[in-house]
Amino acid sequence: MFSVGISMNKDSMNFGKSFKQPKAKFSKEDDMRLIHLVRSMPHPDWFWISKQMINRNPRQCRERWFNYLDPSLHKGDWTDEEDAFLIEKYKEFGPHWNAIARFFNGRSGNGVRNRWLLIMRHNKKEPTPMEDEAHASVLETDTLQDSALEKVFDGFLLTKEKVDLFSLDDKRTEFVSSFM
Repeated sequence: MFSVGISMNKDSMNFGKSFKQPKAKFSKEDDMRLIHLVRSMPHPDWFWISKQMINRNPRQCRERWFNYLDPSLHKGDWTDEEDAFLIEKYKEFGPHWNAIARFFNGRSGNGVRNRWLLIMRHNKKEPTPMEDEAHASVLETDTLQDSALEKVFDGFLLTKEKVDLFSLDDKRTEFVSSFM
């Protein structure tokens, strides 16, 4: 047998998958071209529009339009009432952002999700009154009953003597230090 000097590996073969374009942000020129193309037709044909845009697929064009460029989007500040309504709808629907966005005039699903994440980030920074009260009661328990301290962690009952065993585990060190 003889070998031919062709080297083939899985990286060089396509396996029927389409070629992926490298990720690139939309430029001002891309945005202007997309706005012009969408306004030029009564019902946007995203496949055709993507062919007119260089290196963009239909999903990218559609999402750019609906999440950022659509003139009917409301991009202003969120009101306290909208924030409260968002929290209420999140409790009802969970993280189904497009379903929640239907209750907000001019807000995209992506915008609703971004606002939710911002609210959650701010809530993590500011402890609620319940968290403050819980923290105070733990401190009080630690000082009053230091020798008989018992806490539950991952289903294990921890006493002051067992805390030293868990403090060796890196993942639990932070948790255990809260008992000290």
